[in-house]
Amino acid sequence: MIVPILLGALTGGAGLLSFRLLFPPAPPLQASIDRLHRRNALASLASPDQSEGMSDLLGRTVGVTAARIARDLGLNFASLEADLRITGGSVEEHLARKIVLGLYGLAMPALLTLLASLLGFTIPVVYPALLGVLLGVLFFFAPDVGNRHKARARRDEFKHSLGSFLDLVVISLAGGAGVESALRDAAAIGEGWTFVQLHNALETTVLTGETPWAVLSRLGVELSVPELVELAASLSLAGTEGARVRESLAVKANSLRDHALAEAE
Repeated sequence: MIVPILLGALTGGAGLLSFRLLFPPAPPLQASIDRLHRRNALASLASPDQSEGMSDLLGRTVGVTAARIARDLGLNFASLEADLRITGGSVEEHLARKIVLGLYGLAMPALLTLLASLLGFTIPVVYPALLGVLLGVLFFFAPDVGNRHKARARRDEFKHSLGSFLDLVVISLAGGAGVESALRDAAAIGEGWTFVQLHNALETTVLTGETPWAVLSRLGVELSVPELVELAASLSLAGTEGARVRESLAVKANSLRDHALAEAE
């Protein structure tokens, strides 16, 4: 009598949980306002399949509910959001991916055990249970490891390209260009992910009236690239005098190259 009651309770609880995950309630007003503010960030790194497919569906259902529960528990996603701004995607999609993979790892040994039992093999329940918990934990944290590794590679790429960007700025300054125009021209000339981010950030100064070093510092904070923050600080200290800026940027470019060579060695 007890077993059917427990099975019924588990089935009902699983059904209720699935319904709440797939059809979450409307987000609170403050959460929507915070999301609008986050859209004003300088870094725009949407992944190709970010707005379509199963990943987006899970993010808008399972991920939204999981993110709300995690924030209610006081969990902080600042580090994860910094990595996702580099790799693309959202916190909701990332959490949904973690949950799906964790459930897959948890259920895989049970499914294999069921298949073995249908073939006539007998496996003690404790082994697939322990293996399921282990795989569930490993699969749950696998997206974090992969995303962190990809973000680190992107940051290294940004640091290496920043030296080339500074060389272009120095050349433009030597040709008589102003500081702001030299920065924008150098960002427009270069190619690749780094130059796209620099170009988009510097173009916002035309609309907002901010100084280039203020925008570059904000971009460095958003992407967690301290070298860009230090560059912005050097620009702000050097002011608008071409000779001082050119000398400061040349020293910074040499420093970035030396650091890159030391890492390579």
